[in-house]
Order: sequence, then C-alpha cells, then structure tokens
Amino acid sequence: MTEQDRSHPPTVTAPPTARRGASRSALLIALGVSLILISFVLYISSRGGPGPKSAVDEFAPEDIPDILDQPADEAPDIRETGQGLRASTNARIKLKDRDDPSRIAWDLSYERLNSIRDTDQVEVIKPKAWYLLADNTLVYIRSDTATFLMPDVTGEPESGRFIGNVEMLQLERLSDGSLPEPTEANSAVRITTDWLDFDSIASELSTTELVKVTSSTIDAKCEGLRAVFNEVDERIELLEVPGELIAVVRPEAARANNEPGDDPGPPGSPSAQQERPAAAQNDENAATTEPGSAGGVEQFYAVTFEGSVHVEQPARWIEADRARVWIRLVDNAIPEAGFARTMPRHHDPIGIEAALLSMAVAASQPEVPDARELRLSEPVLFRCVGPTIVRPMSDRPAALGSGDDVALRFESDQGGVVDFHDDILKATGKATAIEYGFTSKILALTGYDGQPTELHVEDSGSIIGESLVIGLSTGIGQAAGAGILTEAKTGRSVSWSDQADVVFRVEEGWITGSIEQAIASGQVELHDADVRVSAESINTRFAEGSGALIERAVLAGGVEATTSDGQLSANRLDVRFEITDGRSVPAMVIATGSVMGQQDESRIAAGVLEADLVEDEQGRISVSQARASENVRFERSDGAFAEGDQLLAELGTQWVKVEGLPARVGANGATVAAAQIELDGQSSGITVPGAGEFALLDEEGVLTLATAEWTGSMHYADDSGEFEAVGEVRAISTPNALSRDTILGEHIVALVRPVDNSQPEDDRLNRQLLSASVEGSEDVPASVESLRFAEVGDADPAQVTLLIGSRIEVDNVSGQLRVPTPGRLLVSDVRLDPDASDQNSLRGSALFDWDGQLLLDRPAGRVSMSRRVRMVHRPKGEGAVVELECESLTAGFDEQRASESLTETADGGRLREVEASGAVWARSDAQQLLADALKYDASTQKARATAAGGGWVTLFDPSQASPVTAAELIWSLKTGRIEVLRPNPVSLPR
Repeated sequence: MTEQDRSHPPTVTAPPTARRGASRSALLIALGVSLILISFVLYISSRGGPGPKSAVDEFAPEDIPDILDQPADEAPDIRETGQGLRASTNARIKLKDRDDPSRIAWDLSYERLNSIRDTDQVEVIKPKAWYLLADNTLVYIRSDTATFLMPDVTGEPESGRFIGNVEMLQLERLSDGSLPEPTEANSAVRITTDWLDFDSIASELSTTELVKVTSSTIDAKCEGLRAVFNEVDERIELLEVPGELIAVVRPEAARANNEPGDDPGPPGSPSAQQERPAAAQNDENAATTEPGSAGGVEQFYAVTFEGSVHVEQPARWIEADRARVWIRLVDNAIPEAGFARTMPRHHDPIGIEAALLSMAVAASQPEVPDARELRLSEPVLFRCVGPTIVRPMSDRPAALGSGDDVALRFESDQGGVVDFHDDILKATGKATAIEYGFTSKILALTGYDGQPTELHVEDSGSIIGESLVIGLSTGIGQAAGAGILTEAKTGRSVSWSDQADVVFRVEEGWITGSIEQAIASGQVELHDADVRVSAESINTRFAEGSGALIERAVLAGGVEATTSDGQLSANRLDVRFEITDGRSVPAMVIATGSVMGQQDESRIAAGVLEADLVEDEQGRISVSQARASENVRFERSDGAFAEGDQLLAELGTQWVKVEGLPARVGANGATVAAAQIELDGQSSGITVPGAGEFALLDEEGVLTLATAEWTGSMHYADDSGEFEAVGEVRAISTPNALSRDTILGEHIVALVRPVDNSQPEDDRLNRQLLSASVEGSEDVPASVESLRFAEVGDADPAQVTLLIGSRIEVDNVSGQLRVPTPGRLLVSDVRLDPDASDQNSLRGSALFDWDGQLLLDRPAGRVSMSRRVRMVHRPKGEGAVVELECESLTAGFDEQRASESLTETADGGRLREVEASGAVWARSDAQQLLADALKYDASTQKARATAAGGGWVTLFDPSQASPVTAAELIWSLKTGRIEVLRPNPVSLPR
C-alpha cells in the first residue's frame, strides 16, 4: 500500500441490502477467529488439552452486563438531523447490536469524528473500540484512523477500514464483570497490522499488509490476510494468507498455561478463577444438544499451508512442500477430548519430536533422553512460503476418520520428500508425507513406489519402509509393505516383504522408549556377518526397561538359518533369552516341524529339536544340552548314525541317549537297536540298559556278517575295550556264505584292544579281541558253536564244532581257551569222501565230555580235560568208532592254523592224537580195553596202552577165548589187530 493510499483510503460503499439474519458484526469475530485459528494450528500440538475453566468462562448470557453496563437508550445522540453523525471530539459512543437492538455491541471512543459529506461514511481519528466477541471474551481494537460506512448511525458499521498502527487485543472480563485494562500484558492474543478492511454485511475482512499475532505461547506474522465469515452458521467460510507466514511457538509457555493447579493470579485478574453463578448452571441444564455432535454444533475445517513449509527447533527441523491441518470444532472450540490432559513426560511440539523419537526408537531402541536433554522447551519456528488457506468442510474429512479432532500432515510434491533432522537423537529421515492425529496420537510416515520412507540414526542404525505408523498413546507401531532395519555398528539387518509391527510400553497414556514386542511378516530375512536367517514371520518380545533386551524370538514358516559352520531349517524356531548383567544372552532354542540341521560333516533331522545354550568366559555361545524328538535321525559323513523317537545329548560330558521302538545307532556297518541306547563320547562307549540287538553288515551293506541279541543289558567302552552283555545273549557271526558261528550264554564279558588314536583310522577299526568269557545259566549252559557248509544254501553243515559249559573263557593273547566247569566238546566233519567205498561214512568226528575242566592251547594244538573224561571218536574214512573214558585226557589237533585267533574259523583242527590216563577204558567195535594210560594216533587209528606199577593192560575180544593181558600193547582200532610189546611178568608159586 502506497503512502497516497494510506492518506486517502478508498471509499467503502454499502451493498444494496443487508443480509437477513446476520448476527453481530463479523468484523472482529472473523478477524479474531481467523488469526487465532492460524496461531492455534501453529502451537496446537504443544497443548495437553484445554486448561481448567475459570468462573468467568461459565457466565450465562443473562449474567453478562453490557460493555459499559448501560442501556442502549442512554447512549449520547451525536447525529445531525438528516445529515448523519455530527462532528465531535474526544467523545464516546455506543452502537447497538444489529440482531438485538436492546443491547450494546460496540463501545467506541475517539479523539475526533468527522462525517464525510453526502455519504454514509465517517472518519474517525484515534478510534478505540470494545467489541463483545463471546459471553466473556472481548476484543479491543485501536488505530491511528478509521473510516466507517454507517447508514444507521445508531448501529454497527456496515464496512470500513482501520488505518495505521492497527492493534487488536483479545481480553477476558474481570471476575467482577468489569472491563480489564486494554494492555498487551492482559491480553490473550495481540494482533497488529498497518490497515485492515472489514465488511460487516459480506462478513469479510482483509489486508495486504503484514499482520503480526502475539501471545504468551506464539509470535506470528503473515503477509496479507483475507477472511470471509458465515454469520448464519457461525463459521469461517474462507481464510487466506496469500504471502509468507512465520510463527515462533514457545512450548514451555504453552505447557505452563495448561498445567492444572496454576496460580490463579491476583483477585480481579483475567486468569483468576471464580465460582460459577447458579443462573449459569440452570441455563446449562436447559441447553439442547445438536444432533451428531458431542454437546454442541459440530464444524470441520481444513487448513492448507502451501509452498515450502519449514518447522524447526535449534536441535531439530522438518521441511515439506506443504502442510495440511484438519480440525473438528464443537461450538467453535476444540473438544476437550481432542487433546489428552495427561502430557507425555517429554513435551512434544508440533509432532516433529513424535516423528523423530518414535521412529528412532523403532529403528534401534536407543536410550531415550529426558526432556531437558532433548531441549524440547526451546522455541519452535514455523515458516510457510504461502499461500495459507482455511476452508470449512461439510462432512467429517477422511483424515479425522480415526476419531481425531485435529490432524496434521506434512507432504511433498510428486518426486519430492519431507525431510526431518534431529541433532540430539542424531536422526535424519525422509518420507513422502508425515501425518499426526492429535486425539488418537497416531503418527504416520508414508512413502510410495520408488521413494520409501527412511530414518537413519547415527551410531544406531536405519529403517527403510513403504510406510511407518505408530500410536503414541497405544505404543503400537506398524511398517506396512516391504522394509529393512539395519544396525549401524554391526551391519546386522532384518528385512521383510509384507509388514512389521512394534509395540512399545506405555506409561501415563504415552509411549516410552521401552519396546515390548516386534513382529515382522512376509519374507523375513536377518543378516549378521556370516549368518543369514529367513522365515515367513518373526515375533520378538523384549524385557522391561530401556535397554531393548530380547526375552524371546519366534520365527515361523519355512525357517532357514545359515552360518559358516552349518545350516538349520524348520517350520518354527523359538529362541529364549536370559537377561544377565544388562545383556540379552540366548539360553534356549526350540525348532519344530521338519527340523533339519547340518554342521561340519554332521546332520540331524527331527520333528522337534531343543537346545540349552551357555556362554563361556569369552562370550561365545555353545550348546550344553540338546533334545530331539519325533523321527530323530543323526548322521555323519563317515556313516555313523543314530535314530529313534527321542534323543538327549549332554555336550559338556559328550553323553547321548537315544530312545525309540526301537532306537538305532551305528557306524562302519555295525548297528545297535534297542528301546534305549546311551553313548558316552568321553569313553567312546555305548550302553543299552535293556534288551537289544546288534548287526554287522559287509562293506556294501548287503550281507549280514554278525548279529547279537540280549534280554538284559549291554555295555561297550571303546577306550578300555570292555564289552559286556547280560540276559540270554545270542551272538551269530557269518563271515561268509559258508560259515556261521554262534555264542549262547547268560552273561558275556569281552576285552578288545583299546583304541590307539595315534594310528590311522582304518588301522584302528581292525582291533584284536584280547579275551572273552561266556557264562550260562542253571537251565541253559554257555556254548560256542561253529558251523561250516559245503555249498551255499545247504541246510545241514558239513563241519561242526560245539563247545558247551557253564563258563567258557577265551584268552586270545596266550591263545588259550578254558572251560573251568563240566562241559562238552564236539568236533565233527561230516563231508563225504569221494574216495571212500562207503559214501555214507563220516570223515571224522570227536565228542568229549568231562566233569572237571577243559584247557585248549591253540598255539600248541592241544586240549586237555580232567575228571571223568569221556570221548567218542568216529574216524575219517573207514574205521571203527572209538569210545574212551579216563580221568585225564590230552588231545592234539593239526597245527596248520594254530597261530590264528581262537575266534577265527578254520578248515583244519582235525584230531591228531589223544593221550588218556587214569582208569582208562576204551572200546572199538566189540573190543574193549582197560589200562592205566593210552595214547591214540588218529591218523593210524592205533592206540598204545600201558599199565603202571606192575599192573597190566587187559583187552577183551569176544572172538578170542580169553582176554589179552600185557604190560604194554598196541591196538589197531581199524583192523582189531593186537600187538603185545611187553608181556605181563610170570609169577611162580612159592
């Protein structure tokens, strides 16, 4: 506006007719409501809710006196008859309320008033006007000059302009109903500009000059202003600031103004609280409620801050291409529910701190500084390039769909971003838009394809996603769409394809820095150095406190974990943690559903796998105990395996228990099957506490080389070589298709040469049996049977060796076998001799019985028996069966394999010779012999018999008339021929 414009303001003409139903002048209603609305938007988020009402606020209309407490007819008449208002100086006039002429709406004082000839206009010098804005709210306005259009000189001006140093003050009546001193100190809001036009009929005011708004909580200025007010509906139809809008909000003052229990101030001050008159209470009881509103008329407004928008505190800022605000009013006021009375422990101006703090916490769960450290009470600067537009809305806007009374949105143009930064939290970020609902306290950061939402916290990490939403009162946050969370120091990250949800603990109705639960779904992946974990979802719970210590993490759906040491896959993975010394340490892992684990050269499969974890002094995590169930199978690359229904492993002691129906363990073609099997890694031992079976296959895993079974228990220790089996033990060895060896007993104890780990592994496998003992029971003696077959598939063996006794002892080191109890030995070869004349004859067999003991010396090829020894020998080829009884017997066998182990099979071992002594009795066919000693040569089938101590040998032959006696003779058991070597001495009578 030029100086000429200021000295010659434009003439304001009245419209042809006044709008019917117009309420009191919109001059200051529109100005006050409009500019207060702008300032309200700027500091709205710093309010904790409406402050406690004073008694002044509760005056009912009939209790409120006129501005000067004078009736309208007492106002001085300064009109010139037929000529309008007459000129006057230092006067004061009252102007009637247009809708209620019995009441005073204006109280106007001035230095001089001049009427402009031939018009309805007046010029006022130094005008000072009081105007009733609401029941107790007054507006005081003054300027250097003013021009009013006043067709009715007793009523309100229809239009006009205030010019020069225009100042408006919003004031409250004092507690006694009188007017306060119109000073800036007493005002709630102060508005200044160079000139201001108003049109009461059109309900419009405007200026193109700079407008300044000042209150205890805000300083604002804008370039130009235009406001249109709907007096019928009592609402703003349009509020426009075409130029720049700048405001400074003081959060500390805003909080102080809303703290309950503030000092009411001295009596008579505007803030003093008074008791509410009873008439006001009666009037309230009679009030009616508008439909669809909570106790009054409901209105909606949309505010748009176009151009570049910048909001900042010294330690933080936010920038956007525009900002939007949606407001719900009830009786031209924000409902009390629009803002919580309980403020967060740290004050949050304009929602910028809500954005930074909440998302920074979601990104890395840092320790949240207190309000002083965050410097939240410092002034906040708001700047908008403009224009700023306020318009009413006929229906509730979608932005208030969550039940909000006020919603704020920072947004960007296509391809642009909303940037924000916080020096204290060391956080930066960007989004397409940032939204905040002040009633629901829901904060949302949204992006779009190609421009996701990003938040970076220095030294902590970053989060990137399509949209981030968090409820500051519920503590529930959500990242919709794909996203990734990365830790700065370690590079660890978690990404998801569908959605992530975070739940923070809430105190006093406001979010805290303590995270309670985090859930990510879709294709979730965790990366940490050489570790990669993927699943369809992950659910993590945290311990109370600000340290974000994990208590439990559950991964579900196609879980796969890969490390440098191995892999793990399952349908579900449950990890439990212990909180120790301010740290979250993994304590237990539970994998369920098609579990498959692999580490180094080992692999395990199960339906359920559980592991207890421990931490060593170096902070390394290891498994202390593992439990597996449901079709468990463990295997190594060398062929060792264990399988069963359940597996329990104590890794510290290297002890494993496998249970099943049956459970099986095996290695190198050997398998043990039982209901329960225990493995001791320290002793390389195996224990079966119940009945079980053993099987040994060939290298191809086709032929069974050996089997064993027992009904009691079995134990074997590889380091000591000790083996023991109890309870109806039966062991069968089939080294080839023509051999089968069987051991039966109640109790078997064996000693194998202990393992020598210094030897190559192949050499360690072929270790020697050192000793063994087999004990029988009262009902079933111990036995060792060796069968040899002539042809594959033969039902009957060609060779049989059977040893029976209560106890059988084998010493492979000395090559001795001992039966210290009565027993029986059968050595038989029933193979047919093609050269024999009788094809049904036996090649040779011998049966020995004794009542004392048996001792077999394999290297010497001799066996000795004692006490009532009995032998039956059927020689090879043609020859008579020989029977022999004596007290002691020593037999010699072929030595062609005498150096081999007693447990190995042989084609040799045929009877070579027999030496008997002590009451020897022998029979071959019909011939019988008695002697003190006898030596039998199996190859010649000849026996040399001798008598001791002057006795004689007697041979009975039924074909001879008398027996043959001699001191020594040779008896051919094959031909029956007798050769006397030493006849008996002749005794003569005396």
